[in-house]
Amino acid sequence: MKKAKYRKTALSTLVISIACVSLLACGVYAKEVPFELRLESDTSAAGRQVTLEMVFEGPRDIQAPEAPFVNNLNIKYSKWFERNITIDGKTVPVLTHVYRVIGTVPGEYTIGPVSFTHKGDTYVSGVVRLKIEKKSDIRATASDDSISGEGKLDADISKHIYAAVEAPKTTVFVNEKIPLFLRLYSDWLDLEKMTFNQVSSDYLIADKFADRKSNIIMKDGIKYVVLEYRSSMFAVSPGRYDIDPVKLSFDIAIYRDENKQGTRSLLNNNADFYSAYIGTGNRRSMTLKTKPLSITVVPLPGGDQGSGFRGAVGDFKFDMIAAPVKLTTGEETRLRMTISGYGNYDTVSAPDIKKTEWIKAYEVGAVKGKDTVTYEYSVFVNSPSVKMIPEIIFSFFNPVSGKYESITRGPITLEVTGSTVVVPEEKTGQQQAILPFKDPVGIPGRSDSRFYKSDTFFMIQLLPVILMLSGLVAYCLKRYLETHPGYAAFLSASRKARIDMKRARSAIDRGNAKEFYGLAFRIMQEYLGKRRLLESAGVTGHIVKEINAGAIGEGTLKKIRDLFNDCYEARYVPGDSGEREMRATYNALVHTITELDKAKEL
Repeated sequence: MKKAKYRKTALSTLVISIACVSLLACGVYAKEVPFELRLESDTSAAGRQVTLEMVFEGPRDIQAPEAPFVNNLNIKYSKWFERNITIDGKTVPVLTHVYRVIGTVPGEYTIGPVSFTHKGDTYVSGVVRLKIEKKSDIRATASDDSISGEGKLDADISKHIYAAVEAPKTTVFVNEKIPLFLRLYSDWLDLEKMTFNQVSSDYLIADKFADRKSNIIMKDGIKYVVLEYRSSMFAVSPGRYDIDPVKLSFDIAIYRDENKQGTRSLLNNNADFYSAYIGTGNRRSMTLKTKPLSITVVPLPGGDQGSGFRGAVGDFKFDMIAAPVKLTTGEETRLRMTISGYGNYDTVSAPDIKKTEWIKAYEVGAVKGKDTVTYEYSVFVNSPSVKMIPEIIFSFFNPVSGKYESITRGPITLEVTGSTVVVPEEKTGQQQAILPFKDPVGIPGRSDSRFYKSDTFFMIQLLPVILMLSGLVAYCLKRYLETHPGYAAFLSASRKARIDMKRARSAIDRGNAKEFYGLAFRIMQEYLGKRRLLESAGVTGHIVKEINAGAIGEGTLKKIRDLFNDCYEARYVPGDSGEREMRATYNALVHTITELDKAKEL
């Protein structure tokens, strides 16, 4: 009996030891790969933009990480580029994602650390520090040498060819987007090899000059061909600023008389002037500089901003549709809200949807065009008593009228059939208990207290065998994870969810609803992203339609939808969420992830 007891004890301990070493191996191979944050400058001024770079050595297929959030810093993605560097004689590819950072309030700020997971690797950056100083009124001055060319004539060439950066108005509101035009005026047709630099200003945010157009105008009895390039700009803080001079370079080519074929003719009777200016060659290079354009930026006016104003500036239109409008309780209808018109779409966000007892809505996504943005929501109706989607208001400041305006759309009439989807009543008189989070990866143990009694000498004899088998298991597990990314993603998702769940419980204990719902949303987002091998930043409620319903069942799918919806409502819809609501959401989150852990594929 004693030998049998020792054998059972030894076998159980052997299994536990192998499992522990295997789990440690999982942690070893979940490596973290560092990447670097770089600031163009560690000092800037309020309203002035500075460049932030996220630099990766080696991988080329990393999508742009989500811009970090820092109070009083506006951080937006700008562009990416690749290059190769040489390290110890080896060529290493480097991928750089570039972000624009604008500080609005003087102070010292820390950006980072930034972390995210890509193909099983966790990337963690360091931090950079940026000091925002009080804005100064800096004005640029044009160079006296605004026109250059070899062997200038005594005649003033500026009367024949000149350039300017022009805007329809020079006094604008904060965040008002206005068009800019780079125009080259010439009384001579044959201009070739045109190049110029883009708009440059420390405080004005401008697009590149593009969309070339040409036209012929009559001015003071002279015909001018006008080459026009269009851009746009806006500023995030009040002040008076200059757009730096734009430098244009081109060749003036000699006139070629092709009028006999009817293909060319002189724009003006000035062939002798240009023949003398160009000289004995076929062309002559010329450089022009525009004068700086002064822009005065004023703050938005005070007064009634309208219901739901969230900073949008522009001359906008707002439309809304929903389909289908005939549905059964528990089904969804798609709500599309489209904002169009000329304005600064960096300031536009989705209009608020009023919270009601029997209507739940969450954002599926947004599609941006040149002068339009469409927000799409999935709306779930849980009672036949619902007759409509409430009216929605979009408020904005219109710089054309100089007033705050609001556009109301809806309500949208619905025909709902079926029975009310009853929401279980919460326990009253006592707090709901937080359910323990079940570890999906583990080895079942025995509750028998005698399990922990073992013969020390006998275990020492088994130690070499345990180490050998553990090493073999670790090697096999490593090979398996390398060849089965789906299972590796499953392990990573479950482990990360357990860690974040502890933080979520702590947020409940501290009564911090904003932190809790933010964590709950991120837990579901990262879990589904890892399981489906997607970038977590792109996972929202729409992922539910892509999950295999046969693998987890319609009930679990509905829980996922409700969890995303509850998190959206708590984060973006005004209202207080009490401790009981947070604990109920936590319990639902635990049950949902536990059910998802049971599915082999999603």
